[in-house]
Amino acid sequence: MKLLNFRDKERILCLARKKNELYYNGKRMFLFPDFSIELQNKRKEFNQVKRKLNEKGVKYALTYPAKLRVEYKGMKRFFISPHEAENFVREMEKN
Repeated sequence: MKLLNFRDKERILCLARKKNELYYNGKRMFLFPDFSIELQNKRKEFNQVKRKLNEKGVKYALTYPAKLRVEYKGMKRFFISPHEAENFVREMEKN
């Protein structure tokens, strides 16, 4: 679905997050925001780190715009660069 008004798009995405699951004609619907090419590339830089975290069973999320949130041993850590996140994974492996 294309929207001309940015505020409408943000309002719809916010309501969809609060609702958790959306259905249309009995089928589950998923909504994803559009990202610029630059932002898509920045988010892709975290792919290798996300793969390692997934292999170790560590909970993580990539939040907007391109920030990695990692939950490890009851603590939440945030990383804005893949390099910082990779260093954290290396430290995890040592312990």
